[in-house]
Amino acid sequence: MKKILLSTTVLVASAGFAAAEITISGSAAMDVNYSDSAAQKTTVAGSIDLDWDASFAADNGLSMAVHMDGVTTSNADVSLSGDFGKVTFGSPSNAEGTVAAKGAGSVDLTAENYITGTTDARWDYTMDGISIAVSGNSNGDNTSAGLKYTSGSLAIAVATNNAGSNVSWNGVSVGTTLGSLAVTAMAANRDGTSSNGVGATFDASDLGLGSVTLAFANKEGQANTWGVDMSKDLGGLTLNAQWTSVNGTDTASAGITMGF
Repeated sequence: MKKILLSTTVLVASAGFAAAEITISGSAAMDVNYSDSAAQKTTVAGSIDLDWDASFAADNGLSMAVHMDGVTTSNADVSLSGDFGKVTFGSPSNAEGTVAAKGAGSVDLTAENYITGTTDARWDYTMDGISIAVSGNSNGDNTSAGLKYTSGSLAIAVATNNAGSNVSWNGVSVGTTLGSLAVTAMAANRDGTSSNGVGATFDASDLGLGSVTLAFANKEGQANTWGVDMSKDLGGLTLNAQWTSVNGTDTASAGITMGF
């Protein structure tokens, strides 16, 4: 993704802040979408996404960062980093996302039992290959915690979520990389209902396909989902294609994305 990088100097009343670095990045896409189950099976769409990031470094070792999706301040994340780790206020992702297997198409392996509670605060800390994440909201009705251990190409993660009303989610994932092949498997349980999934991503450039992801997900007593996702660099443009099948119902899409 090509980024436009702007640097400026921030003047504040107290000394201790150096230059601020602002990055604007985004993408524009044109897509053709297909769904077996929709009344209008084939549709076309255009979309644009802009992300804004700014970072500030202080002489005392603290740093502050701002991230905003789109152009509205309601989607802004502001974080403060130091020896204590990183604290983020705004709308950070839930900490149970620490447990994840790569999905394909609309196969979101974490989302098989994902708790969709709101989050407005998160703490992250990393030390000696161990990453810790804790998140929650001001209402106290959605808390999550995740722990991930990485050693070489091996990554093991566990996470838990509680969204109130006795709704609980627990999950574990194991991932590794073998050459150009990355594989992750996960299992989760939500209030006695289990799910599992596996995703594999490999470099198929020699076949002219770019990066290809295959994924499978299963939820107890419900759908089996298969997915294939392909992404190929066209030199400034990216060709994307995906196919998903849920109990025999197919969806597919293909499009070109311009990143900047």
